[in-house]
Amino acid sequence: MSDFDGIRSDLGIWLKSECPNIQSPQGNEKSHPTILKDLQKQVDKTRLKKHVMELAAIGERATYSIDTAKIDQARDYIMHTLFKSGYPRRAVCLQKFNLERIGSHSPIVGSNIILRIPGKKLPEKRVILGAHYDCVHGPGANDNATGVAALLETARILAKHTFDYTIEFVFFTGEELDYVGSKFYIKQLSDADKKNIVGVFIADMLGNNQLPGESAEEEDLDLYFNSADSKALACSAKHTIESNLAGVDIVISNPLIRLLELMGGNSDNKEFESIGIPAVLFIEDSNFGLDKNPYMNSSNDIP
Repeated sequence: MSDFDGIRSDLGIWLKSECPNIQSPQGNEKSHPTILKDLQKQVDKTRLKKHVMELAAIGERATYSIDTAKIDQARDYIMHTLFKSGYPRRAVCLQKFNLERIGSHSPIVGSNIILRIPGKKLPEKRVILGAHYDCVHGPGANDNATGVAALLETARILAKHTFDYTIEFVFFTGEELDYVGSKFYIKQLSDADKKNIVGVFIADMLGNNQLPGESAEEEDLDLYFNSADSKALACSAKHTIESNLAGVDIVISNPLIRLLELMGGNSDNKEFESIGIPAVLFIEDSNFGLDKNPYMNSSNDIP
């Protein structure tokens, strides 16, 4: 049983790419780099840190907890922040679903938080930016308050902008519970919806690149993909960042920032790729394995 609260409006972005199967709408070619550089200048590191601190201070935000107060507090913080950024209430939806609790007649209600910014020219085309806001066994500062912070700051910066495509920000619950939030989200998509999703960008664990024994030169950000279409999307992101954002460089051959194939996951991108939707995962240096960070899912995952 489920319901979808709020108004289902369409939301959007213009995605530049020279990769196969990821085509850009025509027009705005000259203004696109200028817009991106202007947006980059608006990133506020103080706000990013504040979001991480606030979410971590809540504590363990477990979707399946008997006491849902903490995950509900995180949900409310995200929604309040979106409203403060200038979005009307009709633009922010709660996508609710029930989780059966073993040995109990009372189900747990999970909530994905969805913000949509309508596209101007091709609103049916959709680009999804996602991050999970649940965590287990600790305060989840890195996993994944950092991803949530990145989405919240991006949403703030884009609040006064519109684009050709639809942007959809999705804050998933239940990633730590076998991706139940993204699985439910996908079940609500029609066949037409699936065909119109240009790509999915998932942010998960962005803030703890340098680990014990590593030098500063070993820090990086990895882009993971699991299919040919997702690799094309990763190439598109790489091309856009290299071409338009000052001081940022992503190259395949340089191990400092890597474009990597990781079969099987390992975040909500996995669920989209399983049904043929291109999706990539932005994640900290994982040394070709997502188990490198010793603080993940522990009480030591602190700001």
